[in-house]
Amino acid sequence: LKELPFKWSPPAGWPEVRHQDLCVGLVELRMVYRLARPWPATLAAVLALASPPAAAAAARRASDGTALAGRSSLRWSSQSLAAKEPEPTPDEAGLFGPPFKVPLLRVDTGDVAADVQMQLAVTPAEQHHGLMFRRSLREDSGMLFLYARPSRRVLWMKNTLVPLDAAWFTGDGVLREVQHLRPLDLTYRWSARSDIAMGLEAPQGFFEKHGLQPGSLRLDLHALSSALTERGFDPDEFLTLGARPQH
Repeated sequence: LKELPFKWSPPAGWPEVRHQDLCVGLVELRMVYRLARPWPATLAAVLALASPPAAAAAARRASDGTALAGRSSLRWSSQSLAAKEPEPTPDEAGLFGPPFKVPLLRVDTGDVAADVQMQLAVTPAEQHHGLMFRRSLREDSGMLFLYARPSRRVLWMKNTLVPLDAAWFTGDGVLREVQHLRPLDLTYRWSARSDIAMGLEAPQGFFEKHGLQPGSLRLDLHALSSALTERGFDPDEFLTLGARPQH
């Protein structure tokens, strides 16, 4: 996972291979296939999976390869291999639902540190789209990505036009990391932790402006539970209500 992009050398006689952006599960790759001559009908793309042994096995099974596009504006890598999503467009019809007020609370006192109007990105289509193509973002707004299983997360800024803070939260709702992201930057950005359960996209500088530091802040999980229920999702699939903040 630390060697990005993954580099694969074709056997002698194969066409030249360059790198282009593609993502499968938790591993982001860059590959572009330039055909110097027609490919044999039996030759397919190489599938790279989330572990080095799996990637090697996939290279040996090149005929079964699949290229999967990223899961969100920030490439929040949330799930294992799934059905390929269509490339996002500026049209957000049917996605996200209304924003919900989800307070950010101070871990030590439980006091409200900031109120944020959050849209929820829960479905694959929503996570695939994220904040792509938006030209502005209100200071008190954001988009929260929720994942059923904690994991290490990866992001980028494809088609994302506004500078953002990307905040990573663990399952107890505590803020663990904040990364600053530039518009249209295709650099892969991994979370340092491997137990990330939620990610919040907010306007860049939001956390610094409010004096919010990793470890000192948590999401109001009860407010978030109500928002998920209103959207028709089971909060138990994403949240552990009543969990004590972990260090």
